[in-house]
Formats: sequence, C-alpha cells, structure tokens
Amino acid sequence: FSNLGTIGFILLMKEEVDRELYHFAHFDDLTGVLNRRSFNKETEAKLLYYAKKREPIHYILFDVDHFKSVNDTYGHLVGDKVLQDLTNTLSAFLQPDDLFGRYGGDEFAILLTNKNEQQAIDTIEQMKQAIQPLLVDDVVVTYSISIGIITTIPTATTHLQALYTSCDQAL
Repeated sequence: FSNLGTIGFILLMKEEVDRELYHFAHFDDLTGVLNRRSFNKETEAKLLYYAKKREPIHYILFDVDHFKSVNDTYGHLVGDKVLQDLTNTLSAFLQPDDLFGRYGGDEFAILLTNKNEQQAIDTIEQMKQAIQPLLVDDVVVTYSISIGIITTIPTATTHLQALYTSCDQAL
C-alpha cells in the first residue's frame, strides 16, 4: 500500500507542476492576463470562429498614459501596482468569451466578442470611467489610458497583424 500511496502522491505533485507550468507559459506573471503569445494564438482562433459566424469582433489596444513618468516619479513597484489595478479593474467588464492580454510594458489588448458596435463602445467608456486614482503607501497615483479600437466582421483572410497595425495607428 505504501508504494501506491507514493505513486499517488507523485502523480498529484506532477499534476500541480503541470498546472503551474501551463500558467507560467500562458499568462503574464505580474497582471495575470494572457501573455502576448497566448493572446495572439487565442485571438487568431477567435478570428476564424467569428468569421464562420459572420459576427463582429472588437480589437482594442491601450496603454497607460505617461507610464514612464509614473515609474520615474513613484518607482517601479508603484508602476507594477498601477498595472495590476488596471487589469483588475478592466477584467470586471469582460465576458468569458473575451480575451485580455499584455503585449508588454504598459501595452495591453482586449478582444471583445458577442457585442454590437454600440455595446462595445459603451463597454469601453465604462472601463475608462472605472479607472480611479490608486492609493499606494499613502500616495495617490492618478492614471489614465489611451485606447484604439477596430471593429470588424472577420473573414477567413483577416489577420491579427493587420488588426494590430490599424489599431495601433488609431491609438
């Protein structure tokens, strides 16, 4: 029985390690949202899915305004808190089929689905209004974001890179 118990324990540990490895491979360590590679991969799959359904998607790029000055003024730990606060705040507005990813630094992307254009605009406005000053160690840090959005009904030839380029220009 002790060998079976040992084997069971090892299998449970392996399962836990596998879960952790999956998480580290797919999610941003600081914010908990998808990392760039995973966001892009999942977005490409959603583009094909929504092309077949002939339904719109809303690709959103945003970054924190003057983020370098936040880091320079308050330090990188406070900058990290701002990014965590931002992702926690905005995640509350997303549905299970939506995607949220960090491209790097203070640049993020969201793929909104199952919404018409007005609903997407309303959601973005609610997100922007939900961003409030952050209190970190008795210091109030005010921040805002700049947003670019592309709404399209994807086709089989719609590529994420083209959406990114257009959206980045809009940003």
